[in-house]
Amino acid sequence: MKTLRDPEYKRKYNISHFQIAASRYDLATQGLSLFQDRKWKKKLVNLIHEKNSTQMLDLACGTGDVCLAVAKRFKTAEITGIDISRAMLNICEERAKKVHANVKAIEGDIATLPFPSESFQIVTASYALRNSPSLKS
Repeated sequence: MKTLRDPEYKRKYNISHFQIAASRYDLATQGLSLFQDRKWKKKLVNLIHEKNSTQMLDLACGTGDVCLAVAKRFKTAEITGIDISRAMLNICEERAKKVHANVKAIEGDIATLPFPSESFQIVTASYALRNSPSLKS
């Protein structure tokens, strides 16, 4: 029997789960964190120093909360979000359009990033480790 301990099974599960959950994901995250997620994300963004804010990657970016918060704080930053779920990325892209944010959303697996080393000054990962199929990659 396959379980979430099997990396390939968990990867497929994540794709399916987040495709289905995308439209309700933000509400669920807020509720499950008792609305603390907003504070965590704000604190994360406030830790970013301006000189390091030109190129940023957000792993497992989901609907783009962190990407958009960074874009609002650093207007000239180039922000890339990567996520395994196209449905989550669609929400991120729509939200970015509404605030004219410089956010590029890429569908991909954080275990096999399509970027050369040292492409980004900042890398964030709000829930990436929790959902990663394998932390050994």
